[in-house]
Amino acid sequence: MESKYILRSKTVLGLILATVVMWAGQFGFDFSQADSNFIMSNVNELVATGGLLYAFYGRMKADTKLRFGKG
Repeated sequence: MESKYILRSKTVLGLILATVVMWAGQFGFDFSQADSNFIMSNVNELVATGGLLYAFYGRMKADTKLRFGKG
């Protein structure tokens, strides 16, 4: 099985997306209470779930091993 640079992996990109969404509040994204209730309880979970599903899909479709570093 071949290998590729880790940031070219759909799995890793999906995991990064899910992590960014779950930590959005920690990066200063502030919303009103009504917005926060809707966004935080619905949209973020959907996007995070989408990221996780994308990561899973990427790993299932992958035909190369992952490696750290270039070369």
